[in-house]
Parts: sequence; C-alpha cells; structure tokens
Amino acid sequence: MLILSYKMNKPKKRGQPEKASIKKILKAIQGTGGLKSTIAVKLGVHYRTVLNYEAKYETVKQAIEEEKEKILDEAESNLFVRIKEGDEDTSKWFLARKGRDRGYSEKTSQEVEHTGEIKNVLEVRYEKDIKAQKGEDEGD
Repeated sequence: MLILSYKMNKPKKRGQPEKASIKKILKAIQGTGGLKSTIAVKLGVHYRTVLNYEAKYETVKQAIEEEKEKILDEAESNLFVRIKEGDEDTSKWFLARKGRDRGYSEKTSQEVEHTGEIKNVLEVRYEKDIKAQKGEDEGD
C-alpha cells in the first residue's frame, strides 16, 4: 500500500484576524448616521477597528459616507418642516446661513468687517539694548 502525504503551505497571516466580515460591517452601518462609535458598538469591536475597515475597504468607506448623507437629508427635512409650520427662530437661523445672497446675514464673532489698515510691526530687542535703555551697566 502506497500512502502519499503532502504538506500544505499556507501563508502565515500577520497580525490579528479580521473581527467581522464586510457583510456584517455594511449591515451594522445602517441606521447609525455614519457614527463610527455606534458602528463599533453594534459590531462589538473597538472604535479603531471600524477606522481600520474604513481605511482598508472602499465599500465600507462609501457606506459610511452614504449613511452620513442620509442623516443630513433627514435633518434638513426636519428643518423644512419646522419652517413650513411657521417657526420664526428656525426661519431666521436658516436665512442667516443660506440666504446671504439675498441680503440676510448674522454677524458672528468670527466675522469681522474691517475698513482700515493693519500694520504688522516686529521689534527685536537684545538683552544688552534693554539694559542700556533701563540705564544698567553691561557689567552688572
């Protein structure tokens, strides 16, 4: 009787094995608004694992971006509902941000009108000059 044996040469994997399949990750992304910490909790993995999958797989990255877009659409929809209901504060908020081309604006602490001239003056003084100005001797 002749017995043939062979060794399977499997390549060694470096690092830890993947913790979840792409299919599971894509399913976990649904309904999260693209929040990576929420995705991680749904999968039972560390936040960093989700970041790694996003960097490694284009499909995961696209799914997260699509989920973010969905939640932005939902927020805009809610905003428009409140405007249609006659909510004055929401209307003002919207006009201040989206109605600038029609003359609506709201100055914030970051927006500053400036009509004058700004001069930048850089003065370098050496310790020796400072002492001389104060009337101190260099030998002190």
